[in-house]
Amino acid sequence: MKLSNLIATVLFTTSGLAATASAQEFENKSAEEREAAAKEAMESSDEGSWVINGQAGWILTTGNSETNTVSAGVDALWKKKGNQFRLDAGVAYAKSSIFQLSQQAIDNGGVVAGPDDLDRSSVETTRAWNVRGRYDRFLTLHNSLYVVGFIGADRPAGKQLVFGGQAGYSRQIIGTDTTKLVAEIGYDFTSEEPVGADSFQVHSARGFLGYSGKLSEDTNLDASVEGLANVNTYAVPLLPDTGAAGDVDRFEDYRILGRVALTTKLRSNISFRFGFEARYDNVPNPLGLPIIPAGVLIPSQELDTKTDASLIISFL
Repeated sequence: MKLSNLIATVLFTTSGLAATASAQEFENKSAEEREAAAKEAMESSDEGSWVINGQAGWILTTGNSETNTVSAGVDALWKKKGNQFRLDAGVAYAKSSIFQLSQQAIDNGGVVAGPDDLDRSSVETTRAWNVRGRYDRFLTLHNSLYVVGFIGADRPAGKQLVFGGQAGYSRQIIGTDTTKLVAEIGYDFTSEEPVGADSFQVHSARGFLGYSGKLSEDTNLDASVEGLANVNTYAVPLLPDTGAAGDVDRFEDYRILGRVALTTKLRSNISFRFGFEARYDNVPNPLGLPIIPAGVLIPSQELDTKTDASLIISFL
């Protein structure tokens, strides 16, 4: 690789938890962005080129509220005539110190009469990291084969270690000026090691559908859904319906990730974005919180959601 073909841009921002801190993500791109990436890969030169971006953030609060949050992430994109490789990595850590009743207050029936009746307790609320790479081989502008590899962990969510891979076929079904629709089918392998329990492996069928639509001259809608269904029988340390260890039969473990985002332009340099994300796993891992004693397994929630609203201002 020639040095002239390496383009590196490193950006550092003081932000909160990095979005890249999830242990397993499918491609977080709209159908329109996917089409643009495909065009760039198909039209790129025979000599490979790199684009690298990074971000890091740190938030510290002291006094009545004590928190310490660190996050960092990097993504790299390599393109060469009909080929594209993307690497994403991220880490996030957050620790909070909260007030709770001291043993003296507990002995006095929970009565708080002074500062000696309160103690501070530090709790890790986030400790996650992930590395994910995806390679696309574009057969044509609208057809490609993909291979994915990933590894990561999210201890508070009960995931001591997660690694695996995906492979499949991607197809742009609709590609007009106002509507983009992309579909993917493939195979997913995931090995999970829950906190305080034995690891297990899941072989799944994977399906993905992504939509980008122009509702008006100033408003765009992006939506996507990914579904995974297990095709093997495997044992887990905790079944949510029984509260005990057991086997998960074929097509009994469903993992669904859905996203929707609406972006509208308010003025020439001001836009508003509203987004919603939902993650569902009907066989979740036990919680991995430090306050839970060893050997005690408590199931985590099956559904996680995230809602965000942002005002985007362009100054230049």
